[in-house]
Amino acid sequence: MKKVLIIILLFAFWSCEDKEDSGSSPLITATFKNDWVRSDVVSYLAVHSLDGTLLADTSFTGNTSFSLKTADGESAPDRIFVTTITTDEYDNIEVTTNAGIKSDVNWIWEGVPDTYDDNIGVSEYTFVNMSDFDRVVISANNSYVRADGMFDETYSLVHRGPNNTEDVLLMAYKTDGSGYYKLFQDVEAGNSTIEVDGNELISATYKPIANNTGEIADAIFIDAYEDNESNLSANDHRLKYRGYYPDQDWDENGDFHAHYPPIYSKYKTGITTGEYGSSDNLYWYQRTYGDIPNSVEKINADFTLNYSSSENFEISTTGVFDNAYFYFRGENDDTAFFWFVYVNPEILDEFNSLPSMSSDAMPYPELDNTSFKLRQVRLTDYTCVEDNDAWTDLLFSDGYIWDKCSELRDVTYAMPEE
Repeated sequence: MKKVLIIILLFAFWSCEDKEDSGSSPLITATFKNDWVRSDVVSYLAVHSLDGTLLADTSFTGNTSFSLKTADGESAPDRIFVTTITTDEYDNIEVTTNAGIKSDVNWIWEGVPDTYDDNIGVSEYTFVNMSDFDRVVISANNSYVRADGMFDETYSLVHRGPNNTEDVLLMAYKTDGSGYYKLFQDVEAGNSTIEVDGNELISATYKPIANNTGEIADAIFIDAYEDNESNLSANDHRLKYRGYYPDQDWDENGDFHAHYPPIYSKYKTGITTGEYGSSDNLYWYQRTYGDIPNSVEKINADFTLNYSSSENFEISTTGVFDNAYFYFRGENDDTAFFWFVYVNPEILDEFNSLPSMSSDAMPYPELDNTSFKLRQVRLTDYTCVEDNDAWTDLLFSDGYIWDKCSELRDVTYAMPEE
């Protein structure tokens, strides 16, 4: 009797173990918050294996959270790609694919206010004693106005929020290239007229930035942030008048000029070398948060584009980088489609075509009839992380804003215009 009972118990144990093994495996837990997607449109998320097999998908609306798993009895692959599809504020269709992601990630897509759109009023500026100056830029949070040497006019700065009063930074440049500044505190939008006296401006700190890329200088942009502000574009205080003028912004050797008010301790410096905006050419970019850098360096990576169709795109790479980026564009019945693809270097040889999005849950059937063309390729190295896994863990973490990563470098190739 005891032997029979032991056999029954062992059978029951094995049966339960088989049942647990045949369950589904987690692929992703996705959270969308702070209006990363519009609440008035249906969005979509899909998970595929690297060979393009659809593992799980769902449509959703607005701020929400959900988990996707494999079908019962299927185990999750080590690596997947995750695609979101949504409609942006201009009614364009945006598709974003992250390829080579670990299974069972917990990602947060967090909407952040990149700009303040409200026009809550203007402040006005007149000038005296400005004969030694030839250009001025006046800025508040995410708003600026240039005065181009015509200092007998009144200039208006639009205040975009979120507060009715804010500090306004003025940067002025003399004809000899030297920089000056003044901070006007607690300027009230809609009820302020300020006289700028050139004799009262304070000399800005000058810092040369060595161009160590071996490429021609193209542009430099510097923004300042108050200590209590994050480095969102919505909080920019612009320091450069233009940023892309020879002599004003770099010297004959291609080394860059930085003039800045030392009253700030946080800056965003973006520097481009090579021929930015020119098709069929490479250009390089370095973005630094925190102190203004001493030099601009190239990313330690390069690539050659071998194939460029949406069904077969391929690059050969050298060096070290955290992801490869492919930007595709398509149109269908006057609707623009943008497809952004970010690929983990570890699986770059395994992912070379846009995945099929055919599914009953996919709310954008016109995607199947849209032809996509490659427009841009980029390699990026984030100096704050070791690899793509660490980068996506940071990017999709709760409360991530770009200043958590102090510096990036990239190289971009723009496809020839057709």
